[in-house]
Amino acid sequence: MKNLQIEDIQNQLTPEEQKCEFCPEFFKPNGYSTFKSLIQDENFRHRTLWKNQDFRIIVPIGPFKPGYLMIMTNKHISSFSYLPTRTLFQADSIIQDIISKILAPKYGPYIIFEHGAMNENLKGASCCSDHAHIHIIPYSRNIMSKVSSDIDFKKINNIGGIRDAVNLNKPYIYIQTINERFITFDGDIESQYLRQVIGTDEGITIDWDWRINHFKKIMTQTYFNLESEFKNYTHENL
Repeated sequence: MKNLQIEDIQNQLTPEEQKCEFCPEFFKPNGYSTFKSLIQDENFRHRTLWKNQDFRIIVPIGPFKPGYLMIMTNKHISSFSYLPTRTLFQADSIIQDIISKILAPKYGPYIIFEHGAMNENLKGASCCSDHAHIHIIPYSRNIMSKVSSDIDFKKINNIGGIRDAVNLNKPYIYIQTINERFITFDGDIESQYLRQVIGTDEGITIDWDWRINHFKKIMTQTYFNLESEFKNYTHENL
C-alpha cells in the first residue's frame, strides 16, 4: 500500500485540523504541537513508528509504561466509529498483528481502548482529543474488575460494535482485553479515566496524567526499542 504523501497535504489543513493536537505535527512542517514544543529534540525528532495510507502508529506523550503506543487515523475524524466497516476492521487487524508479532514478545499482554468522540463539541468528559486514536498498553490484569460498577459496560462481539455510537450520536469508551470487548456510552466519565485506572493499578498516582508527566525517557526508550522492527513491518489489506 502506498504511504500517505505528506507533502501533498501539509499546506491544506482545514481550520479544524489546524486546531488539532496531531494534524499540524504530522502534516505541516514547523506547525505547532505539544510534541514539538515539549518533547522534540535533535535526537528524537518524530514519534511515528509506522504508517500506511489510513493509519499511523506513534508513541504517545505520557506513556507511563514502556511499550505504550497509539494507533491513529491519518485523516482527521473524531473517532474510529466513523470509519467504513472494512477500514475499521483493517485497523483492528493491524492492532492484533503488531501485538502478536512485535509487542507481546517484548512487553507481555496488552489492553486496547478508545475514548471515542463524536465531534469537537461532543467528546465526552473522558476524551482529550477529537482526532481518532486508540491506546495500546501493556497490561495483564482484569481491567473490568477495576472500572467503576457505576459505568454500564456492555459486551460486544467485535470492534464493529463501536459504529452504534454514530447512530446514537454519543461519545463512548471501547475496551478490548485478550478475549473480550466492551463498550459504554456513558459520557459523564472523568478525563483520562482508563489511564487513571490502569496507572493507579500499576502503582502510579498523579503521574498517569500526561499533562503533568510527559514520561519523555520512556517515550524515547520505547521508540528506539521498536524502531527497527516497525521499519520492517508490513501488513496486508483484508
